[in-house]
Amino acid sequence: MEKLSVWTARALDNIKPAQTGAATPTVQFSTTATSLPKLTLPKFSGLQHEWDTFKALFTSMVKDAPTLTPTLKLQHLFACVEGDALRTIKSIEVTGDNFDVAWTALSRRYENKSVHPRSAKSSKPSNSNSSKFVSAHHTSNSDSSARRQPRCLLCSGEHRLGACADFNGYSIEQRWKFVREQGLCFNCLSKAHKGADCTSAFKCRTCQQTHHTKLHRGSTTQDSATSSNTDASSLSNSTSTHVATGAAVASHTSTNERATILGTAQVRAVNSRGEELLVRALIDPASEGSFVTEHVAQMLALPKKSTPLSVSGVGGQVSAKTKASVSMTLYSTNSFNASISLTAAVLPKVSTLLPKRAIDDTRWPHLKGLALADPHYDTPAPVDCLIGAELYPEIVKAGLRKGPIGSPMAYNSIFGWIVTGPTDIQRAHPDVIGSFKLTVVPMESISCELRKFWELEEMQLSPTLTPAEEQCEDYFHSTHRRDETGRFVVRLPLTNTPELPGSYVIAKQRFLSLERRLAKSPELGQQYNKFMQDYEDLHHMRKASPAQSNVKTAYIPHHAVVGKKLRVVFNASQEANNGKSLNDFLHVGGKLQSDISTIILRWRLGRYAFTADIVKMYRQIRIHDEDVPWQRILWRKNPEDPIQEYELLTVTYGTACAPYLALRVMHQLAIDKQAQHPIGSKILQENMYVDDALVSCDSEIEAIQARVDLTEILRSAGMELDKWAANYVTLLPVDSPSLHIRNFDKDTDVSTLGLRWTPRWIAPVVVRAKMLLQHLWLHGHDWDQLADAATTEAWLDYRRQLPELQALRIPRWMGTKINTPAMLHGFSDASERAYAAAIYLVGENSVHLIAAKSKVAPIRSVSLPRLELCGATLLARLLSKVVQDLKGPELSIRCWTDSQVVLAWLRAPPCTWKVFVANRVSEIHSLLPTASWGHVTSKENPADVASRGCPPGHIKNDLLWWHGPSWLLSSRTSPTTEGMEPSTELERRTERRCFATTKEDNIETVLDRFSSLNRLVRRVIGEAKLTFEEFITLTAQIEACLNSRPISPLSADSQDVAALTPGHFLIGTALLAAPEPATDERLVGVPRWKIATQMRNHFWRRWQREVLNHMQVRQKWNIRQPGLLPGELVLITDDLQPPQRWPLARVEQLHPGADGLTRKKSKKK
Repeated sequence: MEKLSVWTARALDNIKPAQTGAATPTVQFSTTATSLPKLTLPKFSGLQHEWDTFKALFTSMVKDAPTLTPTLKLQHLFACVEGDALRTIKSIEVTGDNFDVAWTALSRRYENKSVHPRSAKSSKPSNSNSSKFVSAHHTSNSDSSARRQPRCLLCSGEHRLGACADFNGYSIEQRWKFVREQGLCFNCLSKAHKGADCTSAFKCRTCQQTHHTKLHRGSTTQDSATSSNTDASSLSNSTSTHVATGAAVASHTSTNERATILGTAQVRAVNSRGEELLVRALIDPASEGSFVTEHVAQMLALPKKSTPLSVSGVGGQVSAKTKASVSMTLYSTNSFNASISLTAAVLPKVSTLLPKRAIDDTRWPHLKGLALADPHYDTPAPVDCLIGAELYPEIVKAGLRKGPIGSPMAYNSIFGWIVTGPTDIQRAHPDVIGSFKLTVVPMESISCELRKFWELEEMQLSPTLTPAEEQCEDYFHSTHRRDETGRFVVRLPLTNTPELPGSYVIAKQRFLSLERRLAKSPELGQQYNKFMQDYEDLHHMRKASPAQSNVKTAYIPHHAVVGKKLRVVFNASQEANNGKSLNDFLHVGGKLQSDISTIILRWRLGRYAFTADIVKMYRQIRIHDEDVPWQRILWRKNPEDPIQEYELLTVTYGTACAPYLALRVMHQLAIDKQAQHPIGSKILQENMYVDDALVSCDSEIEAIQARVDLTEILRSAGMELDKWAANYVTLLPVDSPSLHIRNFDKDTDVSTLGLRWTPRWIAPVVVRAKMLLQHLWLHGHDWDQLADAATTEAWLDYRRQLPELQALRIPRWMGTKINTPAMLHGFSDASERAYAAAIYLVGENSVHLIAAKSKVAPIRSVSLPRLELCGATLLARLLSKVVQDLKGPELSIRCWTDSQVVLAWLRAPPCTWKVFVANRVSEIHSLLPTASWGHVTSKENPADVASRGCPPGHIKNDLLWWHGPSWLLSSRTSPTTEGMEPSTELERRTERRCFATTKEDNIETVLDRFSSLNRLVRRVIGEAKLTFEEFITLTAQIEACLNSRPISPLSADSQDVAALTPGHFLIGTALLAAPEPATDERLVGVPRWKIATQMRNHFWRRWQREVLNHMQVRQKWNIRQPGLLPGELVLITDDLQPPQRWPLARVEQLHPGADGLTRKKSKKK
């Protein structure tokens, strides 16, 4: 870079500078005898390098022309500029007085010497020049800061009334009196209107009522806010601060009402073609990524790369999503050579104006005289770019300027001094907090989903509620009620008041499209009309009243889903014109539903079983009248009739909150009726899968009582049971229109919600598919790429056998009793491709598989014992969940593995092992504290079937998989474990290292592989070209340096200062060399022998220091070590010694200090 600067400076000396200023000749407009061609006025598009030429020509032809008026000069100026230059002066009116204003604006905008090549000879620009350069940028925003600040109505100060110290010193009643006397708005304290006409969205931050926070009277107003008619939108952080738009994210309340300056810099963004644009960048060390606005990307025509990312801020909420990223270079406006390369995600908007209001910087003298990166940091202006933490270390330089407490500081950077920190100025909006802590998360792709097949992590046993889920739960608890018929009335859990512009037009277009579809299929149209007519006849929807047309509403499209019967589905996920849907404003709620495997496991325990379905469960729950307008639809029976608006009065399937509201009502009903009907309440909480009840009991009487309790509880809430099925006719109600007797003990598949389930029973078959997917992943196959022949054949064979699973029969009842003690046996195993776990429940006369889980091995290399440990951990997690699901009976747990290494790990404390093993051993002990572990052979381990996979055609007849080893029923312990204790001693092996080769190697090959000579040549010689003689001489001299180092004293004589060296073993004496003068002169013209000498000296200086440091290395000691003694031989450090010279001396006398330690001594050379 220094050579380039010198070359540029010399080249510019040969360029004759253009004459400007006073030396510029003016154009004479007098008539001459010579006929000259007509001159054309120059054009200026805003490119920096064209400014000097344009300025010189325009000055001579127009600006200095005495015959032109200022108005004509300004008209010529407007005609000559275009692009960025025209935008700079576009807002200036064409009057005679404004020509000088426009010319000055262009001069201050484009007379930036730091970006001109001629600046290579000039010095660093001063702070004043930098200020002049950027002052013309963002003129519209700068002008906005010059607006008159509001004047206080109490003290006439330059602040709002709410920030007045005198006003804040008043009592609440005195403030109300002053507001009434002045005729101010109670909400925003403005004199321009009354409270009833106030359009401000802000409310009291304490009680959310329509008055200013400074006028809050305490509990009186707050009590009124607890009315049941409070708008549902208050659910979303009613006590939290407002969130600033853009990238600013906040979700907490702050009492700090002072403005804070965020660090910004004026930089030049340059694309690959050299085109540049002045932008304002925010320096954010709390952001994991960098961002740039779409405007900058378009202005510089930056090529975009597809990069889908999610951007989240404070609170973890996703605030933006990006689809592309761009690359550019940012240059400093204060330094010609300072730059960084930036890859940034593209966003429509990075932030709001920063700062929020104009700031007076004259009170901070510690910031005076600094070359600021953003001279206009105190003026509100847009942010075009955000520089994240990955580039923050490259930006920051040494230097920090701090002032008094409460004032901003400045830190030095490659862009100049960046100002940031607190101020004593009130924020423009005290209830808006800007936060730029951003997290960039790549959006999940198909690759991420596939990778979950072989991740080591497993299921979460007891997921905790998120803050949003807790908020939804609290809202339901405080707002639900029951009407006079006993039905539940609930509120929609809105996060905010929905804003869905254009939802009516979209719903109408979808409805017209639906009508055309129904017209093509008359039978489908009849079914659709019947469904909607039943909906209206049951009072589940009503026509919207004309008087309610001015209420805020949302219109939901609907369509038909045809299965066994037609079902109308309401699409609340349809986006409006702003990209939002009704579901975006609804809480989803927490998980209240047990897994289908858990429901079926409990259902298999009792001998007597029945199932039933709640009739139209969602539609038995009413929606509060205030929330009904958010569920409007469009409908008409005949295409000739006008389109009518209807309101859905019940919980609507298709809304995000519908499953939560329905299940939460079931739980609440169970809680309300627990005292009167304990059996039925337990069924509602533990044996319901959505609207299906699956109940089993040990006796017929218990089953009948369970049916009666369940029926009465649901009937009290206006719900009925239908689709009864049981394995005994006595369990069925006599008044139900749909009765079925099914032998559940032989009908092995379970039909729930129209689907058939065989949960966690065919893990050996499933793991085969997982192995195939992992195989395709490892070989880099894309989703649309043909697989190799072997993989294709394996998949076709697998697919051909899948229909054989339809013949699989699994008994419902496992021969157990619900409240009788039982025994669980768990087995784990691992292979190189997968690991698995299987659990068996031992009844009185039978053993049954109740749960199994398999996972493919991770991609990274993991040893087989560690995979066995992963299988044991998987078993512990699965057993813990099964024990939690069974709840009732007392259970004895026994675990088995065929790995003695795992047993040895489990028998020792976790702290004994390394992190990988210790973490999993600790987890197993915590999940199964009372379980005992034993050894089983691989032939008797049913988990071995799942870890290796089983073809679909063989799983049906595998007795080991379905019923475990035979000894589970005959005895409670494995006969193979008697007298077996795992050994924890490691096998002793002698380690030998050898070099394998297929042919005899010459000495050069051996040196290349095992010698450090090549490394020495690279470090010392580098790219120098030496002849053979010079190279041999240099290596001989370096060898002499190495062999001259002292090893030990040559004799015990205290008068002898000679040392034993490697040279004594070579030639019988120390190696010596005549001292030569060191030279640092340039190598041009120096004799060739000095080149080798200089290289030898360079090696000597570095190697001498490294050897001395190596000689003084001492390990950490816990006891006192012997020190030096008189007469010992010591080496004296002297960097000025020539090669092969090691100054030695003998210790004559020691001089201990006050603590008895020797730090000084006398020596004799």
